[in-house]
Amino acid sequence: MNVLRGEVITLLDEGDIVIVKIRIKTQIFSVLMLGISSLSDLRIGNEVDLLFKEHELGFMVLNSKTSVENTFLAHITHLKKGKLLWDVEFDFEGLKLHSIITAQRGEELGLLHKQSWLCFVKANDIILRT
Repeated sequence: MNVLRGEVITLLDEGDIVIVKIRIKTQIFSVLMLGISSLSDLRIGNEVDLLFKEHELGFMVLNSKTSVENTFLAHITHLKKGKLLWDVEFDFEGLKLHSIITAQRGEELGLLHKQSWLCFVKANDIILRT
């Protein structure tokens, strides 16, 4: 499980739909939620953890265009290559993140240590923890 700690900077709501904006280092992440009644400590200025699974962290070549809001530059720091799956470890501004992809796709992408990639996490794939 990937965990990033950040500060809530905006809460936007429309009925039961809530968009939470969170600053992590120099990036702003968006989290799409259905209601916030379960998170009583979710307030502007409070710190929260963003949690997302390894298979929810995608990546693509630099300068790509995407509709995903949470995109950020990260560098490969370690590749754990299995027969079926690869665990790709990234450094995002000093924070460690993991992505799990198929070995076939890892080979096709030509992943190497120290490469830079544009990473992304969809807003509805993130869970908040106060």
